[in-house]
Formats: sequence, structure tokens, C-alpha cells
Amino acid sequence: MRIRIGRIFFRIRLKEVLRILRMFLLWQYKTEKEYLCVRDGEEKGFTAAEFREAKNEGWEKQYPYKVGKKKVYMTPSAAEAQGYERASKYPKSTKFGRQNPITAK
Repeated sequence: MRIRIGRIFFRIRLKEVLRILRMFLLWQYKTEKEYLCVRDGEEKGFTAAEFREAKNEGWEKQYPYKVGKKKVYMTPSAAEAQGYERASKYPKSTKFGRQNPITAK
């Protein structure tokens, strides 16, 4: 099989073409970022897609805030009520994220 890229022709086996296509079409991330969110004192992990829906149910991400000389994770609404300053823009998350069950096999 001959493939043309620009002005250059490449000779490539059909098996290699199928392997390359399969790699790009079926490729998935091994892990996904998981944010630790709080609602009524309960902490739960959500991916970005799940959080969009959970936000409407009252779940909030936790951010680090300066409380004296310490950094404490709080929701923005709780920290605003107490007048604390945010220490970082990155929310609290799990250490390695959520494993993709398809790639974990």
C-alpha cells in the first residue's frame, strides 16, 4: 500500500495502517483528574464531567485558604463568609486520579 504525505510516498503494510488507526481511534486516558468536593460535611470525588452536574445539587470544590500561618481546605462560600484569602487556584484532588476501568485491564 502506498500512502502520500505531501510530496513523499510511503510504502506501508495494511496491517500497520490498521494498527495505527486502531491506536488513534480507541486510545483513552489511563486516569482522569478527580476533585474532592464537599456538601453538608460529606466529602466525595467527582471528575470534571460529573462535577458539572453535581454543582447544581450543591456540591462545591475545596481550595486551600490561608488561616493564620496554616493552609486549610475550604469551599469558596465558607471562606468568603469568614474573610479568608485563597492560597492557591488549584482545588483539592485525589493523589492519582480515577483509574479508567478499560485501560486498567
